[in-house]
Amino acid sequence: MDAVKLLNRRRAESVDRKRSRADAERVTFDDLAQLNRNDYEANGRRSLARLEFSLAHLTPAFEHMRAIDIRPADLTAYWDARRKAGAKNATIKNALSALRRAFTLALESELLETRPAFPKIEVHNARHGFLTDADVNAIIAQLRKRAYVAPLTFASSVATASRAKC
Repeated sequence: MDAVKLLNRRRAESVDRKRSRADAERVTFDDLAQLNRNDYEANGRRSLARLEFSLAHLTPAFEHMRAIDIRPADLTAYWDARRKAGAKNATIKNALSALRRAFTLALESELLETRPAFPKIEVHNARHGFLTDADVNAIIAQLRKRAYVAPLTFASSVATASRAKC
């Protein structure tokens, strides 16, 4: 009797797999983009404009593709084309990160079973050279003449490389 139960369970799983595979074949790039937009709006992310910028660049490359047809080679070709068009690696990385997030959302929603491997893009855009040590010391000296807490706050901000939120 246990063998019959096991057989029935495996048949049901097979039907579910076929159904999910058929569903996955209908998921398009546009569906992925909309999943990402919905996630941004549901979570109140302020960077929705940044997402739309990324999607605007991704759309011409992927808009007519099914999600299951997007392969690592397509992602690398997108990277190369954007670089040749003058885009910086950080911009390309942001766009591909948005697409990766869309695939993750599709996996979590069980719309897809897998996602492609994404290229690892190195970005070397650390900020540097804004203030020299002499500049920092001069500012602290001027702040000491006018206030007590401000020099400590400024020195702490410089030491931790923090920025004020605007």
